[in-house]
Amino acid sequence: MDWKQLSVLMVLALFVMSAIPAVFADEGSDDGSDDAGNETEIESGTEVDAASEGGTDGTDDRSGPRDRMKEAREKLLKAEKRALEARKDVREAKRDFQKARAKLHSGGATLADKQEFLLASVDKIIELLNGLKEKVEASEVEDKDEILADIDAAIENMTEAQATVEALDPETATREELRAAAKELQDAWKDARHVLKRGAGHVVNKRVGNVVERMEHLAEKLDRILAHLGGKGYDVSVATDLKAEFDVKLASAKTHWESSKELFNGEDKDVQAANDEMKLAGADLKEAHRILNEIVKAIRGSTESGALEEAEDAAAEAPEAEEAGDADDGAAEDADDSTADDAEGAGEADDEADDADEADEADNTDADEAEDADEDETGVEVNASVEANVTV
Repeated sequence: MDWKQLSVLMVLALFVMSAIPAVFADEGSDDGSDDAGNETEIESGTEVDAASEGGTDGTDDRSGPRDRMKEAREKLLKAEKRALEARKDVREAKRDFQKARAKLHSGGATLADKQEFLLASVDKIIELLNGLKEKVEASEVEDKDEILADIDAAIENMTEAQATVEALDPETATREELRAAAKELQDAWKDARHVLKRGAGHVVNKRVGNVVERMEHLAEKLDRILAHLGGKGYDVSVATDLKAEFDVKLASAKTHWESSKELFNGEDKDVQAANDEMKLAGADLKEAHRILNEIVKAIRGSTESGALEEAEDAAAEAPEAEEAGDADDGAAEDADDSTADDAEGAGEADDEADDADEADEADNTDADEAEDADEDETGVEVNASVEANVTV
């Protein structure tokens, strides 16, 4: 589920004395089961979208799109396995980190212990930056080259700070030397944190935009289906009224998404405000999905299955449905075709409702990730942690 999402998420909580908000994981989860599922969905979205964005060949044969969706689901299962393994590694690393942190708090830590702590912190941050880099490379975000350049620069800064810490001799290094190394690491972390928040926000924003676009395609198809059924004499007044509500929510979601996009791309690059707009877009998409389910029920209650199939065929053949050469539109048709036989009559619309549900869950996860990425506004926890742990 979850509109078939992106690559394995990395956990940020290993850097500070108390857990720092995770950029790519759900807040506060330790068991890894639900989080792994969400991470899998996010990770695999690019693969699934790629399968559906292949377009149609203009024929009436639906086996091709279904085969592509089947292949995409198999990739999702493999991604889930990778996510579970990654989650396990992260939990083990977190336990090791917590042990090191406890030792530092005990007051008996040596300079070697403190050096080890700083190096472990650098490793986790670089790991996180590399994870973000993979996601950006696999995405179609705007300013991709600029974001990747920022990530590479952040990795380089962290690597230089790491070299400074490694160069310290635990036997001879003074407190001042260790503090200077920690300060260099602290400055590099501040830059890396900004890069992480901005990069993660762009990836999430792109995914929200993909959902809005798919819902718009579905809205157009619903209009054609309702028009055809109404022309055949079926009472679709309830479904039509619900469709109007659906359109309002979808328009609101698009407005919030566009605002979020502008904030991310603006000169100020206001990540917090952009994340807030994405959360509002997610709430609208969730409500649009609820209404969509009601539309499906209303159509089923007022028509026969044969009439619905006829209406779907008519909608697919309508001039407005001609989408030759448009890859995104082809992806929408593939998503429709892949589920055309699932439910009687209104099955296709119903399956699109399921897709919207997946989009809902994905958007909620994305909004949480974006919010988590922006919670530590000042970096005080990070700074205080580094300062505290180099005091002898």
